[in-house]
Amino acid sequence: MSVARAVAMLVTALAMVMSPATPGLQWVPAATTIMIGGLNQPTLSDGEMAAVLNGRYADDTLVSAEYPAQAWPFTGLTSLTVGQSVDVGIGNLEAAIRETNPAVVVGISEGSLVLDEVQRRLAATPDAPQPDEIEFVTIAGLNRGNGLFTLFRGLFIPIFNYTPRPEPVTPYLTTVIMKEYDGWADFPDRPWNLLSALNAIAGSGVIPGFPSEHNATINTDLSQVPDSNVTTTTNSAGGITKRYLVPTPDLPLLRPLRDLRFPAAIVDALNALLKPIVDAGYSRNDPQPTIESADTKGASALAQGTTEPSTSDTRKVSLTSASADTDHSSTDSDEARRDAKAKTDEDDDASDKLGSQTKKSDAEPGADADKKAGGDESGKGPRATDSTSDTGVGPDRDSEDKQDARDANNAADA
Repeated sequence: MSVARAVAMLVTALAMVMSPATPGLQWVPAATTIMIGGLNQPTLSDGEMAAVLNGRYADDTLVSAEYPAQAWPFTGLTSLTVGQSVDVGIGNLEAAIRETNPAVVVGISEGSLVLDEVQRRLAATPDAPQPDEIEFVTIAGLNRGNGLFTLFRGLFIPIFNYTPRPEPVTPYLTTVIMKEYDGWADFPDRPWNLLSALNAIAGSGVIPGFPSEHNATINTDLSQVPDSNVTTTTNSAGGITKRYLVPTPDLPLLRPLRDLRFPAAIVDALNALLKPIVDAGYSRNDPQPTIESADTKGASALAQGTTEPSTSDTRKVSLTSASADTDHSSTDSDEARRDAKAKTDEDDDASDKLGSQTKKSDAEPGADADKKAGGDESGKGPRATDSTSDTGVGPDRDSEDKQDARDANNAADA
């Protein structure tokens, strides 16, 4: 048990015993925050923890989780590798969480690798703290967002003896804080942009004479981060991740020029010239497509005094036109059929009329002959001995009349 934790527990106990019992008031102890430091920070002092994020956790009960915090060969030829340090830190941090029940767990730089693995373990453990009981914060993390290790996920890095894994998907609330152009936590995802990559390396703090944006992240005041640089996402497990991108006005590459007291106008002009090229190395800076809503489009059309028909309206007009054409075509067909039928009826009437006239003409000569014959028998006229000569109608004449009638009928039908 650390001295800081023992003192915190003693102060809490004394306050609970000595505080007066005031009706309607309940003494609430300070929340516990555990922190695990970065490279070469095996243990964080109370002052260091109180200064994190501009004093954000200064009023909490602060606990430092210990681990080697080494990275062979950069921390010495006999030191542990990053992978070995992380493995030791996982066991220590998980034990500290189960012992103190903290409200917040903070991982800084290399310590964020430890925090990610512990968060993954807790999400798979039934007796772990519930999502509404604990939250995690990564500061200048190496394997979140645009962290350098994200370029090597799933690949073993021999010099670090470490294989970066994907971001843990857990139901816990997680806050990710990184500073723009920090070569460890904000490396360009288009590393072929050499100027952008070089600028990030300059901001990592590994090159003497260039400022460390990486180390500066720990002192960030989150209330000063623009809303446009804050994003919130929800993963498949229901966990919410809130990301802060702390802006860096000047390119780290140009910072030495200011330190050397170059004219500000020259440095500002170079910064304005090179910054768009550097920013092109980050896909987050790509122009986002804008989707125009129907209301906005309609208002724009009205403002211009024009209205463009929508696809559905055009389709309706086409269907209406096609329907009208079909109706006209149908009407024309019906009229044609009625005209043809009327013509046929007229032809039939003409044929019937001509036929009846023909029959009548055939019947009248025969009747006259009968009358003459009858008259002779009754004594009213002389008896005809040759009907052909009397009536003038014989077999040849009858045949000609019938032929004429048939021809007339045929003509009428035609």
